[in-house]
Amino acid sequence: MAPVPLEGLQTLVANAAAQGGLGGPQEGNRGGMISLAKLIDYIIQRTYHELTVLAELLPRKTDMERKIEIYNFSTRTRQLFVRLLALVKWANSASKVEKSAIENGRVTFHVQHEFEVSLTVMGDGPNIPWRLLEIDVLVEDKETGDGKALVHSLQVQYIHQLIQARLVDNLQPLTEVYNCLHFFCQSLQLEVLYSQTLRLMRDRLDDHIHVDEYVPGKCLTVSYWRELTTKGKESVNKDLRSELGYRLTVQVDTHDPARPLAVLHVPSLGNKESEIADRAIRSEVLSMERLLVHTIYVRTRSRLSDIKLEVQGMLKEIECNLQGSPAILSVAILQPCLRAEQLLITVDTHTGMLQCHVPQYDPPLIPELNNALNGDHGKLPVLISELRFWITQRRCEKTLQHLPATAHERLPLLHHSDHPLTKIGRHRMYIQLHRHPNVVLLCHFH
Repeated sequence: MAPVPLEGLQTLVANAAAQGGLGGPQEGNRGGMISLAKLIDYIIQRTYHELTVLAELLPRKTDMERKIEIYNFSTRTRQLFVRLLALVKWANSASKVEKSAIENGRVTFHVQHEFEVSLTVMGDGPNIPWRLLEIDVLVEDKETGDGKALVHSLQVQYIHQLIQARLVDNLQPLTEVYNCLHFFCQSLQLEVLYSQTLRLMRDRLDDHIHVDEYVPGKCLTVSYWRELTTKGKESVNKDLRSELGYRLTVQVDTHDPARPLAVLHVPSLGNKESEIADRAIRSEVLSMERLLVHTIYVRTRSRLSDIKLEVQGMLKEIECNLQGSPAILSVAILQPCLRAEQLLITVDTHTGMLQCHVPQYDPPLIPELNNALNGDHGKLPVLISELRFWITQRRCEKTLQHLPATAHERLPLLHHSDHPLTKIGRHRMYIQLHRHPNVVLLCHFH
């Protein structure tokens, strides 16, 4: 068997895979893609095979023919491994390259959510430059772009010509390909996120979010919970996080521009929480709304967790439970307490302000409780205690509905300032018995 030229490597690989000698498709060649490890294995086996053939044929040739065969073998093998080395170095430096494929005389590199590019070499010469065959931009805007291509064919053609010109006499041609396309796609991603933010402000969120800074190709900063930031600076309980303001920045990684877009949160989030929020720009759907929703959900749970610890510290006997999406803090202010009687505390996702309600009732204390939750937390124990008495009175009224009696908060009677009634606390209820009109039952809650 004669030595196989470089362009015939694909035939050798395909035949070997079909014969099962180098592992089945599930192991090395998945959907036209091949791993670098498997590629190295193929090349080594090809080189060993050629060397074996040479060892068998050289003794039959003249001295000059042997020298020519050895030189040709050495040159082909060197060029093959030089290109393999270039691929390996580029794949290591380009941290986002998901997979590379060698098929039909071309190499294809796929960078998830950014681009796919195909190249080839028109011969075996050491100075022959890479030829750029095809560019496919994978950045999409499924929210505001209606699924249309974001890059015009003329733009793709211009980029193609620009990159091809840079490949000539370039010491790191594949790195240059990656850097050019990576920068273009990241700039396009930032532009998509910026456009989505403007549409959110115009159509739904108004002034609840704001673009603080947008530098094309570099960063996008969006602030949210602006009302909380303003009131946090005026609050009695000054919150450092509120004073800093709530914002997120999507930017090119300052330490390694070859990496995906990075998201910075102010105030900072934990590593796990950041990963949850960042999925919105590292998934198939590039979405500022999803990024904001995930971020605000994490912020909401954090705010409610802080309130939960504070309330439990003030009132030891109170049971609190934080759950759900959107997150809800349930406070059982009575024991036992029906679910409809619990004080539910949530966060307004637009403003960041805390708000509460009791599902079964409409207590008059709710406005004061809201002010205390967003202001002076020192008032919470007294207000929650007042809410307990108020709900207990409603319980009594509901029970008396089925009995021959009527509950009153006050009696239409005049009495002296030193009368015993004046010494009873204000948490009381008068019960008039229908069958005993001259008798009034006084209930005192404490």
